[in-house]
Amino acid sequence: MLKGGLTDQLYEILRERIVNLEMKLGEKVDTQEIANEFNTSQTPVRDVLNRLAHEGLVNVVPRIGYYIIEPSPEDLAEIYELRKMFECYALRLSVQSVDVNKLSCLKQKMKEIQKEKNLKKKISAYRKVDGELHLSIGKSANNERFQDLFSQIYNLVRVSQSIGLNWDEGLKEHISLIDAMLEKNKDKALKTLETHLENAKKRGMRALRMKLYSLKESLVHE
Repeated sequence: MLKGGLTDQLYEILRERIVNLEMKLGEKVDTQEIANEFNTSQTPVRDVLNRLAHEGLVNVVPRIGYYIIEPSPEDLAEIYELRKMFECYALRLSVQSVDVNKLSCLKQKMKEIQKEKNLKKKISAYRKVDGELHLSIGKSANNERFQDLFSQIYNLVRVSQSIGLNWDEGLKEHISLIDAMLEKNKDKALKTLETHLENAKKRGMRALRMKLYSLKESLVHE
C-alpha cells in the first residue's frame, strides 16, 4: 500500500515499470488490477496513466482503455531526431568540463560488461550504464526545463531499446564516445555522438521492420 503522495508514488512506479520493459509493449493496462495491487481506487490509476500518456509512454483509446506504447518506425525516427537535437546541444555546452573520474569509471564498467557471457545480465547492465552516460550528458546543460524534457525523450528511448539493439556494437560506440569526451575534443565528441545515435536509430528501425514483416507473414499463413 502506498502512503502519502499516492499519485506521485504510483506515477514513479508505473513509469519505471514501462521504461524497464516490465510491462509488455502494446498491452492493455488493467486499471482495476493496479488499483487492487496498491489498495486504491481506479481514479488515481487513471490520473497517472493520463500523465504518462502526456509523456508519450501510454496511448489512450477513448471508451476502451489505456495501452502501453508500441513504437512504430515513424515514432522511432521522431524520437531519435529529438534525442539528437537535445543531446548534442547538451554535449556542446559541457564537453570542456566533463567529470574525468566519473567517465573513466563508466568506461571501466563498460569494458567489464563486454566480457559478460550471460545475455540477460549483459542487457540489464548495458541499460544501466547507457542511462548513466546519456542522462549525465543531458543533466550537464544545467537547465531544469531542458532536463525534464530530455528525461521524457530518454524514457521513450529506453522503451525502444527492446527493439533489436546490438548490445556489443552499442558498448563499443559508448566507449568511443567516452574517449572523445575525455579528450575534451568538442568536434570529435559531437561527431562520435551523432554517429552513435544514427547507428542506434538504424539498428532499431531495421529490427522493427523485421518484426513487422514477420507479423505480417504469420497473419498471411494463418
